[in-house]
Amino acid sequence: MKLRNYQQAAVDALFDYFHRARGNPLIALPTGTGKSVVHGAFTYEAMRQYPSTRMLSLTHVKELISQNFSKLLTMWPTAPAGIYSAGLGRRELGQPILFGGIQSIYNRADEIGHVDLVSIDEAHLVSPKAETMYRRLLDRLLQINPHMKVWGLSATCYRMGLGDLTHGGMFTDVAFDMTGFEAFNWLVAQGFLAPLRAVHTNYRIDTSGVPLVGGEYVQRALQEELDQEDVTRKAVAEMLDHAGDRNKWLIFASGTDHADHVADLLNACGVDTVSIHSKVRDGEREERYRAFELGQVRCAVNMNTLTTGIDVPDIDYIGILRPTRSTGLWVQMLGRGTRPAPDAGKEDCLVGDFTSNSAELGPINDPVLPQPRKKGKKSAAPRSAPQRVCPECRTWVHASKGTCDTCGHYFEPVVRINGMAAGIEVMRESQAEPVVELVDVHHVTYGIHRRRNGADALAVNYFCRPTEGNIPRRFKEYICLQHTGAAKGYADRWWRERCPSIAPPDTVQRAVDLSNHLRIPTRLRVWINKPRPEIVSYEYE
Repeated sequence: MKLRNYQQAAVDALFDYFHRARGNPLIALPTGTGKSVVHGAFTYEAMRQYPSTRMLSLTHVKELISQNFSKLLTMWPTAPAGIYSAGLGRRELGQPILFGGIQSIYNRADEIGHVDLVSIDEAHLVSPKAETMYRRLLDRLLQINPHMKVWGLSATCYRMGLGDLTHGGMFTDVAFDMTGFEAFNWLVAQGFLAPLRAVHTNYRIDTSGVPLVGGEYVQRALQEELDQEDVTRKAVAEMLDHAGDRNKWLIFASGTDHADHVADLLNACGVDTVSIHSKVRDGEREERYRAFELGQVRCAVNMNTLTTGIDVPDIDYIGILRPTRSTGLWVQMLGRGTRPAPDAGKEDCLVGDFTSNSAELGPINDPVLPQPRKKGKKSAAPRSAPQRVCPECRTWVHASKGTCDTCGHYFEPVVRINGMAAGIEVMRESQAEPVVELVDVHHVTYGIHRRRNGADALAVNYFCRPTEGNIPRRFKEYICLQHTGAAKGYADRWWRERCPSIAPPDTVQRAVDLSNHLRIPTRLRVWINKPRPEIVSYEYE
């Protein structure tokens, strides 16, 4: 199987990470971009290079277990792999590669024994709490082999209450990310993802009276508030109006009873519909899903069952009747419509959001990321912190940074448009011009920026004349003199521009010692209208 260029880049990024770092990395890929292909390709290559490796692949639903296992066999028919999953009726221990369902295997660590590498699909489900199934299994496996490494795959590398998965949980770094604004839109432009297109909904669900627990709506109270006949009729009437020409609908409901009632009304209106949720017995639920997948019914209304682990590319309409405060859940819901299906005539996926999700949580390619919850305090309001991928070294970079910390690549300025009409924007396409100011430099200081993972960097602080009052304005940048490759090249060029008579130092401490020889710019051009202002260029007398 020939991998797409970004899939191969993701595999390469994993190997590069494990060669140079000691943490537990994440691979961030949008829904529909082939995470199972990346998983299979990495597994094959790792076993080819290190035949004695023992691997464990974990996830939470049997559909993903089956998908990942089947993809590996497609790429490597003789793979020494087994499955341990009660849902799939298989309990095979002893193979070098084991695919397991966490509910079935979390208390089997001693039977599994020594594992070198664990991969986790839908890694955002791994909680930092020690008593959870994932952590109980991983902690015990680490006792057996303290050198074991863990890596994860997800379209949403963050979770409520924690923020980024690298903030205090199992994972330490993001090795590769294609979920940011530019990367996501590139995938759409290349035809690897289908675009989402929002339709304005006249009716909007009111959740002002629904209580919150842990930052999310209380499920029972949410269903009681929304499962009202007049609410359902208004929403369904609009769906029939703006999605009448769509071939396959997926509706997200706010409860199991709500899902049944929405499905009943759609059927009464002539739209063949099934409801799929936990109260439907397993065999019947699979039959309903199969009928939806094969196009025997036009619409599926679900509650907590079709958010992850499904592969129905020809979904071309999504109806949102489930309010949420979880960015991860919101992005996962939208992701059900991004799989391309040109053979089915799908050009895009229409989204009818009857909630405030799109207004409060943002578009799929520039979401409002959750922030860590402070102990003893209410969680702060989430703020936007989009992500992007460096085109040179493929590492994850916050969009607030103008250069890649790893290789020094300079990003052309991009500013997201704010103030979109509520409920309209589900995939951001536009860009606006940056606001750049010319500021006078008063003095510069140099120090060592020490990093928990990776090489230290030279921290450069520019103190500039204030625009008003007496407090100087400060702008900061980091120069990666102790890195290698392109990052070192960028740092060397930065140094030579300021001190051509002395060779670029190899250590940050040496740079600080020689900093009195550095030429100081008289003015900076600074991109102001972003969370962290970025230095665009320098001027010297």
